[in-house]
Amino acid sequence: MRAELTCDELDDLVLDVVYGDGDREARAAAEAHAASCERCGPLLARVADDRAQAALPYLDLPAGLEARVLERAFDGEQADETPESSPWAWLARWVSLAGGYAMRPQVAMAVLLMMMVGSSLLLLRARPAGPGAVKITQEGAPHSDEAAPPPPAAARAAAAPSAEAPTEAAREDAAYASAMDDYRAKRWPAAVRGFDIVASGGGANSGLAALYAARATRFASGCGAAIARFDAVASRYVGTPVAVEAMWDSAICYRELGNVDHARQLFTAMRRHASYAERAERELSTLEQREAAAAAAKPGGEGKPAAGAGRPATAAPRAAPAAPSKVRSEAY
Repeated sequence: MRAELTCDELDDLVLDVVYGDGDREARAAAEAHAASCERCGPLLARVADDRAQAALPYLDLPAGLEARVLERAFDGEQADETPESSPWAWLARWVSLAGGYAMRPQVAMAVLLMMMVGSSLLLLRARPAGPGAVKITQEGAPHSDEAAPPPPAAARAAAAPSAEAPTEAAREDAAYASAMDDYRAKRWPAAVRGFDIVASGGGANSGLAALYAARATRFASGCGAAIARFDAVASRYVGTPVAVEAMWDSAICYRELGNVDHARQLFTAMRRHASYAERAERELSTLEQREAAAAAAKPGGEGKPAAGAGRPATAAPRAAPAAPSKVRSEAY
């Protein structure tokens, strides 16, 4: 039986639950967590409602539509077998039929094929050897009597970069989407490599790529390997929603690694952001309860206040955006 999920773990399973993909046990655990969580329950319901509204209904074709289309398509194409009295009418009729056949795509393709074959035979006909002609030696290696002429202008133009080549932004978007596919498939090392490439490019997706590279590192190697990445993202993209998410992930890792003081500082700073205020309060309360229980368990520690109790909350070690901002998450 799968252990109870956290809110962060459910964020990575929202699409699997809504679309019925992925591991059945993981989906069941996610649904059970959402049923009892004030944050995740409305989130899962909202995503499911958005998918239901975006679905397009299937419409049945009207009765007899296919028969009417075929009747209109072939209406009037049957040749009139009654000869016209006037020779001009007879000639106009056959010219019209010939023109109709000539305008068909099959005829146009046949004419184009004949032109291509004819031009190829014209260009490939035997020519006498002359200056610049290529000879085939006994070993089969090409041999030229003189230096090869420069390529024609048409060849140089063909070798030039095409105007329709994908732009740098399009390549970055494709690389980011590929890394996100690896992330959702839990191919953590491949996801880290892909996100690091996008983050190093400095494009529009660099901030999110750095954040998800840190998250993939956490899933692959634990918080000890990922915490420096989270701190670097929070420092580099300070004042952005990406920095807020990185601060939260960093606080979780500090808590798991036993650095309670640093975790408390970050959770205290996260109370200023509306989307994290409630969760930050819960985390701070849990830290105080754990410290109180640990103090009471020590010999002679009965009645001692928990570490940090009664002292003012310390400020966060880094700047945070003044106004709450809605954090965009690619996990949905």
